[in-house]
Amino acid sequence: MLTNKRIHEKSLPVEQSDNVEDLIFDMMTVLQENGIGLVAVQFGILKRVIIVKINGVFTVMINPVITHKSTDKKQSKEGCLSFPDFYTKKQRHYRVTVEFENEQREKKQVKLSALAAFCVQHEIDHLEGITIK
Repeated sequence: MLTNKRIHEKSLPVEQSDNVEDLIFDMMTVLQENGIGLVAVQFGILKRVIIVKINGVFTVMINPVITHKSTDKKQSKEGCLSFPDFYTKKQRHYRVTVEFENEQREKKQVKLSALAAFCVQHEIDHLEGITIK
C-alpha cells in the first residue's frame, strides 16, 4: 500500500512556500488506521515531513533534525508500513532531541526516549532514503 519506488531517495526540505496541508491530512488519515509513524515519501512525495505518535498524540514534524543523541543504545524491534509483515532488530539511541516545525510552521523542540525516540529515528532514516529492508 505505501511501498513506493522513491522510498530509497533522499527527501528535500519543505520550503516556506510549499503547501503541505493536503499531504499532512492524507498522512494523518492513514496513520489513524495503522502504525505509529509515517513519512511523506511513503506517499511518493520527497519532502521532509513525518508524523509520529508520541504518548498517544500525533505530532507533525516538518524538516525534523536530530540535534542530540544519547550515548546509550537499545535494541528496537521494528516494522514498517512500506514492508508489511517484515520485522528486524536495530540498535537505536535510547534518547534523542529533535528540532522541527509543526504544521503551523512554528519552531519546536522535543526530547524523546524509548519507543518515541526509536520511531522518530526510523522515520528520519526514511527521509535519508534508508529503510529497514
